[in-house]
Amino acid sequence: MNTSKLRRFDVETGKTEAFHSQGLTLCSPGAWNGIVFERWQHTGKAEALDETILHDHVIALNLGQAADYEIAWAGNPMLRRRCDGGQFALFPAQLPYRAVRYSGWDGIIVGINRTLFDAAILGSTSLDRLQLRPCIAATDGLIHHLVLALLQDAVADCPQGPAYGENLVLTLAAQLCRRFGQVDIEPAAPAVGITQLRSVQDYVESNLERAIHLQELAEITGMSLYCFARAFKAATTLPPHKYITQRRLMAAKRLLATSKLSLVEISLRCGFSSQSHFGNSFAREVKLTPGQYRKLAKNG
Repeated sequence: MNTSKLRRFDVETGKTEAFHSQGLTLCSPGAWNGIVFERWQHTGKAEALDETILHDHVIALNLGQAADYEIAWAGNPMLRRRCDGGQFALFPAQLPYRAVRYSGWDGIIVGINRTLFDAAILGSTSLDRLQLRPCIAATDGLIHHLVLALLQDAVADCPQGPAYGENLVLTLAAQLCRRFGQVDIEPAAPAVGITQLRSVQDYVESNLERAIHLQELAEITGMSLYCFARAFKAATTLPPHKYITQRRLMAAKRLLATSKLSLVEISLRCGFSSQSHFGNSFAREVKLTPGQYRKLAKNG
């Protein structure tokens, strides 16, 4: 039996413990701060869950066949529900629930730390400011797309660095607030000042060789993650993760043209996860392989 990184508080025993799953086939890559991302594959055997309180907001996206449940939120009567493939359930943090699963389930679990969730959207860590409504058997095309994009990134071991996955999670959090939240998250986007923008850009240039998290950049501006991402894109026309990749490619071009460093060394110095990721990213954007670009630069 495998141990999940998702934590639960058992109301009956009064203990905090991890979920245990015989079908845990994919764990969080560890690159995304405050995020649990796992794939669970259960057999058709029925399973009951005592009253539980989650520490994180959790989305459970069904990738397999329809699954039958009974579920009760916060002491209410049990309700029988069927969750079809492509549908998801939302379990808000700190909201007690108990459940019985009557059939197999194959899907993705996404846990978002509640403090991180509040800070990302509102710029505050107040635990009582942002509430989500629970749901089961919900459908949302954007949420479905974002979870599958996270799955693809996790399986590939986050080749674009943590900022890409964190940007997906930020978009996911914003969509959850729009669909199931009780707060308006669409005020006029604040503008990032010229000095703030230059500070962010200078920080990126000075740290290209390592993983750069969105939270680091947002802290420079004093904005929430959500406001920072919107303001940065408005100022540069690029989301932060794409800007970081662009600057890495520019640095790689300079090194290819002016140095004798190997492609492996250039990929490391510019913050790419591997030489293959460097080569693929370079060819996709420049339409030349790094070797071809170096040859042209030297001959030009």
